[in-house]
Parts: sequence; C-alpha cells; structure tokens
Amino acid sequence: MTFAAFGQNGNHFTMRIDGHAEYGPHGSDIVCAAASALAYTMVRWMEDHSDYIRAADIYEYMNGYVSVNFDTRPDRAADVRIAMGVIEGGFRLLADRYPEHVAVREGAGGL
Repeated sequence: MTFAAFGQNGNHFTMRIDGHAEYGPHGSDIVCAAASALAYTMVRWMEDHSDYIRAADIYEYMNGYVSVNFDTRPDRAADVRIAMGVIEGGFRLLADRYPEHVAVREGAGGL
C-alpha cells in the first residue's frame, strides 16, 4: 500500500510518500505510476520555484519513498500551500478510487 501524508506548520511544509500500491505487477502498476507522478511533480515544482524556498531537505529513494521538508519565504507560503494542496488532492482522489492501495494520512509526521 502507498501512504501519503502532508503537513504544514507556519512556513514549514512536509510531504512523505511511502510504499508501493501493489495494484498491478511491478513495472506496470498504474496506481503506483500515478502516485509517483504526483510526488515527483511536487519535487519538480520546488525545483522550479527555488526562490520561494529558504531551506529544503528532499530525500528521494527509488523504492517507493519520497520525503520533502522545507521552509518557505513568508510572502510565498500561500502559493506553496496551493501547490501542495493540488498534489494532496490528487492523492486523495487516488485514495478514494483505490482505497485498498492508497491512503492519505494527516500530518507528514504520521508515516
């Protein structure tokens, strides 16, 4: 199962994705591919908007784990909240459609 968690505390944001969806065979699992696309979209957004970010820790592990922790500039927190919200919304849609394969937990510390 893939677990996703998102958190915000002031100007600090976190996202953790862990596990494999196990919907289909490794290498052709459409649910895992969708989850990976969402996670890496957020990582890419951060790279493209590095001027919004004051300090970042991005840990990507190819076996189903991505962790993002970063502080944003106070004047950009609303923009970051929107971007994270879009990614979280995508994970919630996956969890609604594939509840045995994807779960969204509250707060990124909960994984």
